[in-house]
Order: sequence, then structure tokens, then C-alpha cells
Amino acid sequence: TIDMYERMNGVAEESSNGWNNAGTGHSAFSEMNYTPEKADGTIDISKAVKVNESFEISRQFWSYQVKNNVLKDPKSFINSVPHMSFVWGDDNVNFLRKRYAAL
Repeated sequence: TIDMYERMNGVAEESSNGWNNAGTGHSAFSEMNYTPEKADGTIDISKAVKVNESFEISRQFWSYQVKNNVLKDPKSFINSVPHMSFVWGDDNVNFLRKRYAAL
């Protein structure tokens, strides 16, 4: 038996909201919802760039904290984990290629 409890009306709406996220820092390059395709077929990367810039500032802050012995072991709070985006179907593959080129 698997029980799921959701605070919101739909599945995964709570954790998908950045303010409710579980604290998983990321550079925003794999999240396709951050790069919508506009009506003219171009990819809007502005949100992905903004999230990435914020994450880089966080990394600088954490580095400063480690350097000044406020935080002791970086591996206790940040670790590099490979990410990927997976799609299927011609339209989705074309979107992913355009997204990759835009980023």
C-alpha cells in the first residue's frame, strides 16, 4: 500500500512551488518549465537564467561561510548531482534542441 498526502488540490503542486521546495538547490538548466516556448517558436530562457544566477549567489555565500569556518563540511549540505531532461516525440525533441541551443 502506498499512501499519498497532498496539501494542495493537485499532485506535486506544493513542492513544485519554489517557496515550498525541499531545499534542493539547482542551477535551473534541467527544468523545462523554466524555459517556455513563445508563440514565435523561440525559447524564453529568462526564468532559467534568473534562477541560475540566484543559485550562483547562494554558492558564493556558502563558499564564504566555509572559508570563514561558519560552515564546516560542504559535503554535508551541497553535492553535485547529474541531471538530465528526457523527452519523446518529434515536437518535444525539437523543443529540447531549441532549448539547449538557447541556453
